[in-house]
Amino acid sequence: MRPARRAAPLANKIAEVFLLLVMVLPEFAAQAEDRGKYAEIGWWSISYLNSDGCQAVAGFKGGTVLSMGLIHMDEGKAWIITITNPAWKSWIKKKKQHTLRLVATKTWQGPFFVLSGYEGSLYSGDLSIEFMNSIADAKSLEIFDEKNRLLASLDMKDSTNAIKAVVNCARENVRQAKEAQAPQETPQQESTFSGTGFFVAPNLFMTNKHVVAGCKTINVQYPGQTLHSATIAGRMT
Repeated sequence: MRPARRAAPLANKIAEVFLLLVMVLPEFAAQAEDRGKYAEIGWWSISYLNSDGCQAVAGFKGGTVLSMGLIHMDEGKAWIITITNPAWKSWIKKKKQHTLRLVATKTWQGPFFVLSGYEGSLYSGDLSIEFMNSIADAKSLEIFDEKNRLLASLDMKDSTNAIKAVVNCARENVRQAKEAQAPQETPQQESTFSGTGFFVAPNLFMTNKHVVAGCKTINVQYPGQTLHSATIAGRMT
């Protein structure tokens, strides 16, 4: 993994969205539904993250829940991963940061931070596209701690399509949010103006320029009689 970029703004954004990202496995289905489900791909559930982006979440044997989220920031996009397992809380809480090694199609090692208020939860943010492609292409994802203990071996079936769905979902989510925030055009009310004139020849009526200026439709009418549509045949200067 590469070192985190945009540390301060990313930390603020992560603080805003991680309440939505983290799931305890028994509550997984209900919470995903509450936040607005986008799609189901295999055992992956893709859902919205407010107007910031989207995530794909799956629960695995042994109680591990993996969340892969894509959020939009002023500085660009950022991928974040959360790994949760209540059985890990005893060693996770010993310090605020842990170094995990993830083995997908390539081996990656980097810092994961303890998610305050959620026992057994670790996250890492601002992950590279190369890292996400490695996970997308992997048949399995093995997670090791600092002591080289195998924490979990996750079947990554359908992860490629799940990550593609997150990208599409996030793009649509941000577009819809922008459209909702865009000022709505107020329909212009049509006004009716009238003026006098006189016939100078059959079917040829003369009036002042200001009477018809800017008019979309023009009608000619004798008082109390039927309206007749008219067009501008010419102007006199």
